[in-house]
Amino acid sequence: MRSQPIFSSALLLAVAQAGVIVVPRAGPDMCPATIIDEEGRNATYAANVRYFADGDCTVQLTHDCFYTVVQSDPPGSYVCGATTAPNKTPYYAQVEDSPFPSIQILYTQDQSCPPSGPGAVFATLIDGNSCVEMNKAAPGIGVSIYPQGGAGIAKRDNPSCSGFTIDSQQTSESQSVQVSNIIDCTNGASGGCMITESEEHTTSVSTMYSATAGGGIEGVFDVMATFGMDFTDSSSTSVQQGFSIQAGQKGYLSAYSAAVLFKGTFTGCSSGDANQPGQALVIRNNAFTYTVVNTGS
Repeated sequence: MRSQPIFSSALLLAVAQAGVIVVPRAGPDMCPATIIDEEGRNATYAANVRYFADGDCTVQLTHDCFYTVVQSDPPGSYVCGATTAPNKTPYYAQVEDSPFPSIQILYTQDQSCPPSGPGAVFATLIDGNSCVEMNKAAPGIGVSIYPQGGAGIAKRDNPSCSGFTIDSQQTSESQSVQVSNIIDCTNGASGGCMITESEEHTTSVSTMYSATAGGGIEGVFDVMATFGMDFTDSSSTSVQQGFSIQAGQKGYLSAYSAAVLFKGTFTGCSSGDANQPGQALVIRNNAFTYTVVNTGS
């Protein structure tokens, strides 16, 4: 999976003296079709996201022009970065325009890339007229954009390695997964709409390995023997009760698992160097957190 920087108006303003086109943040200004990024590459317009003070998305506060250098890559390819969203909640967001009909714009509590931080994704935008309530404010929130869609697709082109030696570790989380249908509560009662068990489904998240030099690794070693009894190759979600979508919104139930990011060296690899530096995002057993993600109104 390929990742590149994302470009918004805030980032462009910071490097205006380097010759990058400055994109206005306020008013009805349209986004230029292309810009030149900091490395001299042509970056193509991906989306114009506008932020509003009201749930009908009529009172505009500001907007972001987003650009990408992975526009021709397959689904699952993404760009990541910051956003100039408002610094107070509540506010609302809408994709006014995008040349990519399958685009997915994921907002996260942090700027991990792809989404894997605490709470993971808190809102998802798609091309269309959905007016999405945003419950996290800038600064600090992140954006991951999938121009061709496919958020959550994991791609591997992997040598197999028979072992892993650990140098360091830190607490982390898996990528979020959707575990219910999208619930339409735009005409719901003031108390919201419950996500019933019949609307939910189970899915799994998996331990993932990657080489520091790039590309995936196929681990053919025992996870519990290597990392400890609390860890597993994969873990499945379960059906939940007590979650609801806020009145006037659409949304779904999402889940992510606690994990640990181990850094070290893969050993006994079948191609390339026998020993390759890399990292392992290892899933903890039965350690899911469930959250509601707003998708529109």
